[in-house]
Amino acid sequence: MLEFVGKVGVTIAGVFFILHGRMTIGDLFFFVMIAGRIYAPLQTLESAYRNTIKNVVSFYKTRELLEMVDEPNEGTKIFEGLKKDIVYNQLSFTYPSNDREVVTDVSFEIKRGQKVAFVGHTGSGKTTLTQLLTRFYDPISGTIEIDGTDIRDFTLESYRSHLAAVFQDTTLFNDTIRHNLEYVRDGVTFEQIREACRKANILEFIEGLEQGFDTEVGERGLKLSGGEKQRIAIARAIIADPEILILDEATSALDAKTERLVQEAFNILMEGRTSIIIAHRLSTIRNADTILLFEQGKLIGSGNHDELYASSPIYREMVDYQKDGFVEEKIEILQ
Repeated sequence: MLEFVGKVGVTIAGVFFILHGRMTIGDLFFFVMIAGRIYAPLQTLESAYRNTIKNVVSFYKTRELLEMVDEPNEGTKIFEGLKKDIVYNQLSFTYPSNDREVVTDVSFEIKRGQKVAFVGHTGSGKTTLTQLLTRFYDPISGTIEIDGTDIRDFTLESYRSHLAAVFQDTTLFNDTIRHNLEYVRDGVTFEQIREACRKANILEFIEGLEQGFDTEVGERGLKLSGGEKQRIAIARAIIADPEILILDEATSALDAKTERLVQEAFNILMEGRTSIIIAHRLSTIRNADTILLFEQGKLIGSGNHDELYASSPIYREMVDYQKDGFVEEKIEILQ
């Protein structure tokens, strides 16, 4: 804008002087050319200023990452796999940025090979309990024990190599589908990747793409739909071959048809694994071996679907609210 206004100003002034006989047309062209040359170094300075600001911001972000405190990793035992059970023992937790206790004196047991569902209203502590299991946080009191050993006694690398998680918000790298699957495990073959994708109900879609497995997914997978990203995440979990699997609200943002495809993939993924499922859509956890009901960070009920429906008014209300996809009050009005 400054360059445009400057040239227009020079031209107008030049025309004025020409009309009064104080300048020739040649003089005008000369001054217009000089004005254009003046703005070139100004543009260079402006560009250098913008690049400097970007680099300063990048420097501070990089320094922030480099100065981050390492995760607590004082364990010395090598985790060789789940043999019996996972036990939450009088567990309590408060986030560092909040004084409110998110989990309060929670105790329960998960047997090897069980499918256990965590249900409850938003803010009841379900996701926090899985984050404590993955050791993203450590409890303020109580323990989580696997086969009688506190998980903090295991080295992080050996412990987390036996876990996998599929979250509602799937993270994909700005790379090809192949590379987003290969990084999960060293030495994985292309045939293993294809087989994992077949089990995850995504192979036909990938091979239908023009570049197949070499298709770029974009930043955070923006070139893929939510269901496609979820099924790629399931394929990653299959490749990882974990003993302990966490599914955290992994189908909540999907339509009914896509949810069915993802649920079929989940059923294959959970075979023979100890699985923890968090879901607001109770249809996805109806067949869980055990359902744990949480409210305000406390465990208030447990059992299978029929037992909880009969014994817990809170669980019964949650199920009735979602029955057949309609709010119960609307059904009564229609009747």
